[in-house]
Amino acid sequence: MRAAMGAGTSVNGVFGAKLHWFQLQQLLPRLRRMSGPDPISPARLMERHFPAPRYIWLVREDKVRQAISYEAALATGEWWKGRMRQRAAPRVTNIDYSGIERLEELLVRHEAQWAHYFSNSGLRPLVVTYEELSCNYASVVRWVLRHLNVELPHGFDVGKPPLEKQSSGRTDAVVQQYLTFQRATRRPGPAPMFGHRPEFHEQLTPA
Repeated sequence: MRAAMGAGTSVNGVFGAKLHWFQLQQLLPRLRRMSGPDPISPARLMERHFPAPRYIWLVREDKVRQAISYEAALATGEWWKGRMRQRAAPRVTNIDYSGIERLEELLVRHEAQWAHYFSNSGLRPLVVTYEELSCNYASVVRWVLRHLNVELPHGFDVGKPPLEKQSSGRTDAVVQQYLTFQRATRRPGPAPMFGHRPEFHEQLTPA
């Protein structure tokens, strides 16, 4: 735990970590073993090990495209693309539409579980959408830092995002093919959960 905290703490003393839902489920039992038999809620358990946490909930409104990206990453082993990458991106040749559908359902289910976690714990995460972040990177970064009460030096340049989008023009064709697959199998996509529970999340307007 000390090593993780040290690796994730910046020079200003702020610790940050990214957690997918399945990673939280793996972390909680470990924290319980460290904490003893005290039957506290998952959120209180997290607070015991990470005092006064602030949650930034990053969601993607377009679950179809997210599932397609997820399936491509599983198929190629490429989970992110840096701006300095030299080699060409691996190409997915065989598209598994059933696999995309399963991943879309998984993403919706995990989002619902995060919603339940926040709602039951009385937590108010700052909600940031992938769409906002990709369109207004610097503005959203400053917005998040204000939420965390982290001041940037005067004149600081947020710069460009360190990662590039992995989607291409081909993604649009895959989206249409996937939607055709769903209509052919008469299985409409899962209803998105984001935005259905406005009472527990916080949304601000980036400056």
